[in-house]
Amino acid sequence: MKDLLADAKMALETAKKQPGVNPRQVFIYGWSEGGVVAGGLAQGVGAQGLIVQRPVVDPFADAFTRQFERVGLTYLNAYATDGKIDLKGVVASLYGPGSALAKMQGQFLLALDSTPQTPKLNTALDANGDGRIDLRAEALLMVQAFYA
Repeated sequence: MKDLLADAKMALETAKKQPGVNPRQVFIYGWSEGGVVAGGLAQGVGAQGLIVQRPVVDPFADAFTRQFERVGLTYLNAYATDGKIDLKGVVASLYGPGSALAKMQGQFLLALDSTPQTPKLNTALDANGDGRIDLRAEALLMVQAFYA
């Protein structure tokens, strides 16, 4: 959240410098998860107003767990064997026919220092160290724990 707010504040400061913008009459807009960021930004900068479109009203743990269950598991299972996905399957999922949201679930399974040239499996999600992530027993549990 700290990084998202910093990015949003930078965007706001840039917008305030544009011709025709009155920096003292700023309204902040956020959609879905961006509504949470917009609320924090509006409060932090003393915006004149806040507009949220379908804000997240559930706790993040519930919303993201449900998202991973409905979208992530459904999409990623096509690249898994017996519910377990390896690095090759994760990389294939990133280039498959899924939506941006579905592919984002695959990105979650990569290590933070992965690059397109050198992808790496997220070892924190591979709890038993077998080189495969069990989508339900390892990934789903980690999603639930992380956002809680």
